[in-house]
Amino acid sequence: SSCSGPFPTGVDTASFFVSGLMAGMAIDIDQKVFLRRLQHLVAAWDWPLDAILLVLGKVAEDEVGEYKVLAMHNWLLGYEFPETAILLCKTGRVVLLAGANKLKHLKQVESAEVMLVERRDVAGAAIDPEQLRELAAIARGGK
Repeated sequence: SSCSGPFPTGVDTASFFVSGLMAGMAIDIDQKVFLRRLQHLVAAWDWPLDAILLVLGKVAEDEVGEYKVLAMHNWLLGYEFPETAILLCKTGRVVLLAGANKLKHLKQVESAEVMLVERRDVAGAAIDPEQLRELAAIARGGK
């Protein structure tokens, strides 16, 4: 993929995640940059929505192209985190829903405004329907 970001020239991002992120490579996320960009996004928010859910599924090596969710991952975090959902609330609150291994890296941005939630596995489902209801409640202002 031709995504920009912290990748050396010529590195295929799908391969990076298979061999890099999943192999325990050090991931450095700049919390100050993340929070500044989040504040910028909230200040410019003019959508008639209380929240936006960005869901990034598995990244296949043969997928080509730029996608808005990938761009948002790169802009906010500096990296793409496959199989991760980002709930952006108009209030500035963020919920990151990911597996335990990814949450280890995402802890770098955890704060009063940023909540980390471990994705629960449910047989036959990409995401636990109960967790989706929990995210919806958070988007509506609940905890």
